[in-house]
Amino acid sequence: NSWGCSKFVSTAAAKPLVVDAQRVDENNVPRFRLANYKDTDGVTRLVDHSFDITNNTSNCWRMQIGVKYIFNL
Repeated sequence: NSWGCSKFVSTAAAKPLVVDAQRVDENNVPRFRLANYKDTDGVTRLVDHSFDITNNTSNCWRMQIGVKYIFNL
């Protein structure tokens, strides 16, 4: 059902580790955390996929109709 649809890298998957700027230890070493995203229900989740499908009507399926008329001379 997703054949022919283009995919793009999800923003959270492009950078799976995020520097947590507020959490720096006593040696001035930053802490890292895993990237997360909000799903369609608004729930924050860890990254579980690398690519998202572009959802618009002009992306997945296209059709072209042509007419050819031959003149007999």
